[in-house]
Amino acid sequence: MSTGSEAPSAEPLTAAQVRMFKAFGFLHCRGAFTGAEMADIIEDVEVGRAQSLHHGDGRELIAGSERLTALLLEDDRSGGAVAQLMKAMGESRWLLSGSNTLWGAAKDQGAPKGLEDTHVPEHGWHSDNPGVFECWPRIKVMMYLRDTTKQGALRLIPGSHRAEYQEQLKPLMGWHGTADAPKTYTPEYAEYTFGVKGVEIPSVSVEATVGDIVFFHHSMYHAVFNHAPDRRLLAYWFVGYPDRDARLASLWRNDVTFTAGWRRNGKAWRGKPSPLLKHSNPMVRALAEPPEVWERWRAQAEAAHRTLPFPDAEISIYQPAAEHRERTGMKRWRSVEGR
Repeated sequence: MSTGSEAPSAEPLTAAQVRMFKAFGFLHCRGAFTGAEMADIIEDVEVGRAQSLHHGDGRELIAGSERLTALLLEDDRSGGAVAQLMKAMGESRWLLSGSNTLWGAAKDQGAPKGLEDTHVPEHGWHSDNPGVFECWPRIKVMMYLRDTTKQGALRLIPGSHRAEYQEQLKPLMGWHGTADAPKTYTPEYAEYTFGVKGVEIPSVSVEATVGDIVFFHHSMYHAVFNHAPDRRLLAYWFVGYPDRDARLASLWRNDVTFTAGWRRNGKAWRGKPSPLLKHSNPMVRALAEPPEVWERWRAQAEAAHRTLPFPDAEISIYQPAAEHRERTGMKRWRSVEGR
């Protein structure tokens, strides 16, 4: 994916592209996949949608086919680029996040069931993994199946993946739901925080077309305004290997399900071996761990979460935050009253 301004590289990304990702937290590769390749991918996605698992917020999870696995995990333009970026961030191994090769397929066809009164055409500013304790290498990859040049373009705040940015931007998260109401990203928190509308926050608009691929750090603040009526994309995630207590505790706080992993609050896919473990390509096999490893990690993760000193302001938007507040007596910081 050379830009033409540098000598050809044996790596899928140029040195300039790697510097771009490390400095700003994202990389937009235009036309990475051809029209014929995208036709095959879209065909597989449509087949997968017939057996999809609805996420409850308008997204679907679809099973990865052999062709999708080859294109998204083995191909240099996707899996190879992720490997190069992970190595540039100091990682020697990483995992595919998402159970048993499931890919998130956004559809955004109006309000999801049960959220009719809360759904808005904007997806306000948020980080999927907010807080300075979450800024370890995690990459979200988005492949566009429909153009988003007029509606539904992804917006990113460059550099917001860096730990020093997290404290300043965390009020954008607001309070995403209570025990009695669903979680939602509400754009008005930009006005509470910085006095401007969400769409006016300094950012980059990623106007993608079919075949484009976007890589961005999972701690990065992002949003979507002026949603397309039927936005379509594939989203999949990679994460640095959880080989230390701080990372394991992060998994516990975020209730993360990785390939053949576990969920604290749900039983879906728990303990099922990932099909990636039997893949012929060792690079793909290395993206998964067997259930017994995850069972060991689960115990270590809970213990790490309960012993490491995490300030309440760095707890994720998920349920462990409430557990932490109950133990420490700290108040939740995401309420906007008094701002």
